[in-house]
Amino acid sequence: MSNPFQVKSNDFKTLLKKFEKEVLQNYSEEESLADLEDAVKQIALVGEKKDEAKEEAKNKAKPRGLVKTYPWLRFFNSSTKMYSLVTKTFLENHYYDKKRKQYVSKTKVKTKLKDSKLPPEKFNQKILNMGLSRIAVRDGSFKRVFFVNNQAVSIELGPSKFVNRRRKVFNILNNVVQKNPSLKSGLQFPSEFVFDLVFTDNNDSYYACTMASDICVGSDLFTYQISVINTKKRWQTPEQYYKSYFHNYVALPTGKTVPEATHIFGQLFRLLHVLKRLHESGLALIDIKPENILLCGKGGFDLKLSDLEGLITVGDVPKTINKFTATARYSVIVKQLARISRVLHLYSKDEMSKEAFYYSVTKLPFLTDFSPDDDVMFDLNFLLLSFTDFHAMSLVILEMVEDFFLKDVIPFANTSDGNVTLYKPKPLTFSEFQGVLSKLIAVPVLEKVGKDHREMFELCYKTLLIGKKVFDAFDSRRPPPEEIRPPPQEKGKLSINVPKRKLSGQNIFLLLSDVSKNVGEWQKFLAPVNINPMLSKKEEGKEVFARPLLF
Repeated sequence: MSNPFQVKSNDFKTLLKKFEKEVLQNYSEEESLADLEDAVKQIALVGEKKDEAKEEAKNKAKPRGLVKTYPWLRFFNSSTKMYSLVTKTFLENHYYDKKRKQYVSKTKVKTKLKDSKLPPEKFNQKILNMGLSRIAVRDGSFKRVFFVNNQAVSIELGPSKFVNRRRKVFNILNNVVQKNPSLKSGLQFPSEFVFDLVFTDNNDSYYACTMASDICVGSDLFTYQISVINTKKRWQTPEQYYKSYFHNYVALPTGKTVPEATHIFGQLFRLLHVLKRLHESGLALIDIKPENILLCGKGGFDLKLSDLEGLITVGDVPKTINKFTATARYSVIVKQLARISRVLHLYSKDEMSKEAFYYSVTKLPFLTDFSPDDDVMFDLNFLLLSFTDFHAMSLVILEMVEDFFLKDVIPFANTSDGNVTLYKPKPLTFSEFQGVLSKLIAVPVLEKVGKDHREMFELCYKTLLIGKKVFDAFDSRRPPPEEIRPPPQEKGKLSINVPKRKLSGQNIFLLLSDVSKNVGEWQKFLAPVNINPMLSKKEEGKEVFARPLLF
């Protein structure tokens, strides 16, 4: 689910072309300074406020700071006779010469070395000794990420409202991390972020948001899941497969060794604590999926949440959640939650239903002491977004249960279209799921992992079942469950039209109550613990958990 102020993918491609034209061409430090001095002189003639003139001059002067900070961003394109942003194709055949600040052909480098048959380690070392860097690039829908010198540098482009929101989110995130340093162990936190004006068009200013963070040298959880699936194909019996992950030990920085599967589930449990801490600080991640969970550290077994620039703060949550787009599988219930939000917003503004609305809100778990004078839609919507986070993490964890335990438990139906996700007509009930877990735990090699994390697995499945109830309430392809079917119209009872469904306010609040209870269960389950296992007992005692803002 992307944030509501994000530019569209097509816009990003157009902005990249303008970025190349406006920022990358004819850069020289002397020219940049001259542009700034000329702008200062011109603006200073208008008034005597020189400080304000300098600030305005910086905005009017062409921004070339990115090229100075990251000179490897561009290369001279002989066909267009212009500087272009480096691409994946170009980097496949070039190294970057840090001393000369220009790219050199890999073919020329190999010819110069006269020994390209060296082992990869020695060859790479010789490349480094020559002052050359290997640079890679990955394109996303809304940003381009460059990997160089143990850092990941991403560039996003957007209008002023996009940049203003980015600044706000990063400042809040920075304050949260400063108060809770242990959060860094679970986040790919940017070490620096810079905003540069690119151009002004149609009375709006467009900026480049550049972020640098440490590279997670492993990969992401999605790639890891693929490797697990490929391992399944190699082994003929479950016993052989189990040994791959329950008898294969991972060395931790503390010197201890644990089975690989045990460690992965422990890391996912730790990320749940990180997620809870972000919620307590008024931040929702909203885009959790295996691709955004990175494998970092020695051996690539320390998991971190990434793509933090999409965070939503409690103050940014709109009164009606209707602008979000969702990653189909991991945010399958977002559209339904958005409909609930719209219905609640209508109730909160309708004179006939306002009093009943606020009365119902006070009955929700963890949302109390509100009066009709309070605007609680921000809080209710943040509650829905928090549930979306836990729902996505629950799906990720149960996917790993399926992968490691070789058992189909997720209540999603397989479809031919990867962008369409449906729940199974008759998934396992909660008691049936508990029975499946009991049978799995009875297998000796799975016993310890199953017992250690059983409560987490059960709560994950509860969350997905509540998600199914929300999904079914608005799914026009099947009748709604009995517990949320609209009752016969009675005089004096208010009902409201919702796209594809006609649900009474009472039933909407039944769904909202289930969501609120589930988030409360996660809050209770994730009791304050030290989320950084590397802290000493003395340091651990200093960890103070903030009181939840909303629940």
